[in-house]
Amino acid sequence: VSTVSFVGSSSVSQVHELIGIVMVIEVSVVLSCIALAVLMTRAFCLAHRYAKMEVGQEKRPAENELALKAVHFSKRMRWETPLNLLLVATAFALHVFWLFQLNWHQPNQRHTIQEMAFLSAAILSLANCARYSSLLSLAEFSLPQKKPKQGIFHQMSEAIFGSFSNESLEDIDQWKTGHHSWDEKTYELAHRAVTLRALLEFYSSLPAKMPHFDPARHKTSDIVRQVIIPMSRQSPYGDCAAAMVLMGGREILPDRMVTHSWSNHFAHLVASVVADALELPSYESVLARLEAQEMLALKSELYWKKKLDTAYWICCFSINQHAGICGYVPPDLPDPVTHALPKACSCRHPKHWSDSEPLKDGQSVNCEMNKFDNMMDCIFSLNPECSQLIAVDIQFNLFTRAWCVAEIHQA
Repeated sequence: VSTVSFVGSSSVSQVHELIGIVMVIEVSVVLSCIALAVLMTRAFCLAHRYAKMEVGQEKRPAENELALKAVHFSKRMRWETPLNLLLVATAFALHVFWLFQLNWHQPNQRHTIQEMAFLSAAILSLANCARYSSLLSLAEFSLPQKKPKQGIFHQMSEAIFGSFSNESLEDIDQWKTGHHSWDEKTYELAHRAVTLRALLEFYSSLPAKMPHFDPARHKTSDIVRQVIIPMSRQSPYGDCAAAMVLMGGREILPDRMVTHSWSNHFAHLVASVVADALELPSYESVLARLEAQEMLALKSELYWKKKLDTAYWICCFSINQHAGICGYVPPDLPDPVTHALPKACSCRHPKHWSDSEPLKDGQSVNCEMNKFDNMMDCIFSLNPECSQLIAVDIQFNLFTRAWCVAEIHQA
């Protein structure tokens, strides 16, 4: 309007032409934003899919952590990118509509609604662009740090005498006993961790799998007999450890080795794991957050703290119960709610006890319950960043369990 008033009525046609050119350019920008939103969203979806495939395949912790960061980043960018570009397209589209109104109506006529709509969209779009740029700039993908350059004398001494500070292949393999079958079973056990994400999904599914589940009364042994053993029987992976079912067959090395007692409440075990992820010394405040109405908020907090993919080795999930205890239920383990004795598993999976042949130094090679010391050596050798989590029950019964004390001693 100001341009028309300044140049006079004789140049109105030129102004209309300029407005028309600007409209064509901005329509092109709108279409480009839409096309770019579709292409970039698809690209981030593909990136998310391939990043998930890499998780767990990388054996070195640093590379696995990098893959996990790629999963979280690409998952968020799948919706951040189209949102940002569509806001930009909306702002330009509203400006085109405003120019259209100016071009085909009286120049001195005010278009307050169109103007305010465009200004609002422009401000929102600019603010979101700033937020989007900040999100991109804060994407932290840390690669394994390179060793600093060493002096010539240090390099010479290392070449002559070797480096005593660096971990050698012999140090990594020091857990091995030299018995191939024993070491193979130990290595297999060490890679049966479950992520915190999978553990919380399992806990959330308990009311459906066990309708009478009471967090205040049911212990870990009850969950093993009534849920874990049935769900891992005749699974797509055979009669296997529950960790294989929960992780979809993926074998991953743990970030935490969990020591706990089966006589503890299962809810307390899960709360202990969550408290560890949240870096809390006590799990009391976590128990209420495991309820169904609070679970989504808890998962969201763990997601933004990048803790959902932390892997935990928990014996009730990581040991194949079908290779041991599933066929017999002690008469002193009735359900605390129904008072009925759980049914024993009728699978035909071979049972391997500590004295089952073949033997190594008097111990069964195929048994999964007699290798905890070797398995812990294997875990901590392959993942030096792994740490021990002790999920203590309220009565401190854990410290009266020889098995638990032995794990703490080994750690």
